Amino acid sequence: MQNAALSGRDDGKTVTLDPLTYREYIELLLNVFKHLRSYYRSGEDGMETQEEVSMALYASKFLNSVRALRFKFRWSPLYLGQPGVDLKESGFPNFIDIMRLETDLGSRGERLPKLPPLEDLKLMFLNHFMSLPEDPEERQKWEDKNNGYCWQIAERSYLEMLNLRTVFFMFTPGKVFPVLDAEDKLIEERGRRAFHFSWGCYDSDRNRPCVYFMYLEQDTSEPRLDLPDSQGYDPSYFQFLHLIQHIGGRAPDNLMAMAAALDESLDVTLHPKVLKRITFGPLVSPLLYRAHPPEKGSVAERLLPLFSKAQLSESDFVIFFTSEMVTSDRESIPPRRD
Repeated sequence: MQNAALSGRDDGKTVTLDPLTYREYIELLLNVFKHLRSYYRSGEDGMETQEEVSMALYASKFLNSVRALRFKFRWSPLYLGQPGVDLKESGFPNFIDIMRLETDLGSRGERLPKLPPLEDLKLMFLNHFMSLPEDPEERQKWEDKNNGYCWQIAERSYLEMLNLRTVFFMFTPGKVFPVLDAEDKLIEERGRRAFHFSWGCYDSDRNRPCVYFMYLEQDTSEPRLDLPDSQGYDPSYFQFLHLIQHIGGRAPDNLMAMAAALDESLDVTLHPKVLKRITFGPLVSPLLYRAHPPEKGSVAERLLPLFSKAQLSESDFVIFFTSEMVTSDRESIPPRRD
């Protein structure tokens, strides 16, 4: 059904979607993040910055999250809940759907053994599909069982997709990378080494994905933050990750407040210099506003008439992203060499 509309309960912010419409919405999100991934992979002369490489990776992870949500909701019974999209300056899934990914990851070990192997499910589905009854009264039972097989196949595929390394969750830490440029020698002369660290999170207030980048220095007297020793990573590395998740796993309006909290809370041997945040949204597409007019004064209200004037398709879109950056109050950035 190509013209299914947004439906369900509308609380003024999040609208629940029926399975048919959600399929179209998922295709829209896949298109959005494929374009974002390409955008960040388009470094000049093939030279990409660490930020561009990381952003392409986060876009790929969010693509995997979107694909996982497609499997989760495409055939699931309605009593298990319907997905939602935030239409108030967002256009992205409700954060509860992103939270469910992590919840389902935690229960995957218990749920997967209860489902037959995927190849067996496909064979069971095929055998059932070929046994379509002629009696109209038996058709409904046949269809219910058919949908049940589809749901089990989708459920198993969904659970197998969930992976901390490849999916964007509410908090998605990246890797610690050493700074490799002309500044190295200057930094080492001051008894420090420098790193880039990034992480992704999902803003539960605005229902938008965010990516953070931090430039920090570490005293050379300490074990390297980016390399495990013979026993594994130093405990300070896990303390660092825990602190980032505790403070940086949210997306407050005031980035300066987050930077100050990180600055004060990090170990005295770690010296944050720069914190940058890129927030994605709002996402505007005519597809999202078939049955629900945009909020008065919103970006969507101003943009939607332009889609019509430009004769764009219903699945075309515009996505905004905001970049913010603050520097540490305690630290100054070393001068660059000309």
